[in-house]
Amino acid sequence: MATLCRWGLEALDRLPVPKDKWRLDLLLEQLPRNSRRAKFESLEACWREDIRRAHALRMLPSIYEHTAECNPLEVATSLSEAAKDRRIERCAASAAYMRDRRLALLGATLQLVDEHPPTDMAFVSISHIGWYLTPHYNWRILSQLSEHVADFFKDGPFSEPGFFIGFISGRYEPRANNIQLYLKGAVRG
Repeated sequence: MATLCRWGLEALDRLPVPKDKWRLDLLLEQLPRNSRRAKFESLEACWREDIRRAHALRMLPSIYEHTAECNPLEVATSLSEAAKDRRIERCAASAAYMRDRRLALLGATLQLVDEHPPTDMAFVSISHIGWYLTPHYNWRILSQLSEHVADFFKDGPFSEPGFFIGFISGRYEPRANNIQLYLKGAVRG
């Protein structure tokens, strides 16, 4: 079983936006207007959002200027210049970049499901008490998560046919005053 936790940003960047048959934005547009419940955001809307995000980053208190490996003013400049030039900048803070990567990943997922026979599929949500971070603590956990996830799967699913498609998300926990991380995804096979 191959998982996305082995992929780095470079591999995700190399994943092409799929052919029209699996492009979610185009598939949603083909639905009859009265049955459309979801709509994929336009690239133009993403560039407007990137400009809004750049402005918000510039308004952050100066305490965030010293956050390791993250300079909000540099990110803001990158976002606003890319939006002005109408180009997709490789930056996780960019709505345009994330739209492009969602189209690629969701399209590859649709193609995978389309080209393989149906089997049972389950949705999972996994967390661990040590998977958390705060604005000033435990950011190294992000680089360790792929190893933690591999440990979860090594004794079973890695040796079974099928696939796991997942992502890491965070949820603010007010009582603990931290962001708890979760691995969520779909398992088939």
